[in-house]
Amino acid sequence: MLRNNKVWTLIEMVIVLTLIGTVISVGTTLYIFGSNVFDKGASRAALQYELRKASDIITAELRNIENISNTRISGSQCYRLKLSEGNIVKDIISSSGTIISGSDITQGVEVTDLTLKLGYLNNKYLIEFSISGRNNKSDDIYTIDSEVYLNNIKFGDVGVLTDLYYTKP
Repeated sequence: MLRNNKVWTLIEMVIVLTLIGTVISVGTTLYIFGSNVFDKGASRAALQYELRKASDIITAELRNIENISNTRISGSQCYRLKLSEGNIVKDIISSSGTIISGSDITQGVEVTDLTLKLGYLNNKYLIEFSISGRNNKSDDIYTIDSEVYLNNIKFGDVGVLTDLYYTKP
């Protein structure tokens, strides 16, 4: 009788199945790890984008303002930048003091700090500002520090501004 020597034994089958299971579990672990890293990176990128966009808006908004104050500027329509409920808000305030409209500058992130400081350097006024925020998906905090030279401001009280009121030309 001829014997078939090409038959797999039970031990060989168990070893093959164990190796296949190990390869699948390592592949799944790497896939999940890579997916988590990608999600965290995308979340950080979204946070950085929103805070940089807010920084650009603040810079463009403040560069050519005429008057600046820590309190409402009476007698004319003015604007106000402030931190409210995790968003940077720009309000338009009428000459009588009522808010005409307001808009959120930041969206999808929680702004944890907005610091505005009026300074004087090289015979020009400037606003130094810092924006800190975090994404709702992670606890990473990102901060942007910047400054804006004020082209039209001739005088002002140097110091920290809690709410920033200003008028445009």
